[in-house]
Amino acid sequence: MAYRVDDGTLAWTSARSWSWLSQVQWLRDGKSLLAIATPDGRPAVAAQVWIVPYPKGNPHTITNDRSNYRILGLTADGESLLTIPTNFRSDMWSFSLSEPGPGKRISATRSDGFYGFDFTPDGRIIFQTLDRGKNDLAIMNMDGSDRRLITDDPDDDRYPQVTADGRLLYISLTSSGPELRISELDGSQRQTITNVSSPEVSPSISSDGKWAIVPRDTEGVSGLWRVPLDGGPLRQLVGYGATLPAISPDGTRLAFYFPDVEAGTFKIGVVPIEGGEREVELTVAAIYGGSTLRWAEDGEALIINTMPSDRANIWRLPLDGSPPLRITDFTDQRAYWFDYAPDGETLIVTRGVLTRDAVLLENFQ
Repeated sequence: MAYRVDDGTLAWTSARSWSWLSQVQWLRDGKSLLAIATPDGRPAVAAQVWIVPYPKGNPHTITNDRSNYRILGLTADGESLLTIPTNFRSDMWSFSLSEPGPGKRISATRSDGFYGFDFTPDGRIIFQTLDRGKNDLAIMNMDGSDRRLITDDPDDDRYPQVTADGRLLYISLTSSGPELRISELDGSQRQTITNVSSPEVSPSISSDGKWAIVPRDTEGVSGLWRVPLDGGPLRQLVGYGATLPAISPDGTRLAFYFPDVEAGTFKIGVVPIEGGEREVELTVAAIYGGSTLRWAEDGEALIINTMPSDRANIWRLPLDGSPPLRITDFTDQRAYWFDYAPDGETLIVTRGVLTRDAVLLENFQ
């Protein structure tokens, strides 16, 4: 939007909208603007560099690739711009809990498991993959063998979760926005349950598989909602910017991340499963793509990968405020999604690297 300086009235609105927008700058001739943006229905982690004609004309991208762009800097003559594309790569690894060792890589493509995985009742893994150049869901054995796609449609599918009765719950990013969907394990009989506020957050399922907790926006306020999986009214449990929900093993408590605006930090809060005041608050590092929150089996601690000054390892964070305990001993790469296999003997971790490069674009107009 553009406003007149002399009287503050609205003078112009762009011909289209975006789901995420930042770094808006005028070009020197005043006939166009630059912006980092993502189209409606796409996640912020797919941002590209756009030119927006002023006052008329159709916006179009300068870049068009799988990088996630940040920052715009124009040279004094306006002929070149500096920007920073971000890329990530991730692999899924299997680690034995009884026999310490280097682990075994079980994935096959550029970003398997970055957007989550879960285990089936018969001991296989359902995971997100980029096999076809977009996020789909696939299934494989625990050792990576017998791999095949489950979803293969125009939508962007991620964060698979298997319910107690053996169904598949996941987030799907569609042209109209992110949705919570449920299907059979083979992807058949797909149904949309509700819309959600972000495609970047996994649902958390109750132990009986009858409902899930997801982030949703209502009248401009984000929060966590309890959603029945087979129909029924939705109910808000947390009415502020909470994300990454995790239900305790006994089903009585809910943990989540939330920003402490006054302190300028992120915290983990714990509330009763029916909502209410936070019973526990623990300070952690800022969340990032791949941040994961789990409960320890005893319900006395949380398992996280957002410890301050460490993005490579998984930590046990006691609820009583005692010192955290590092579980893994990685010295390189980031630890993204992780979970313990149902056999109790295996830890599956998605690990990878995040690269940022400064790129100069010349004669871009």
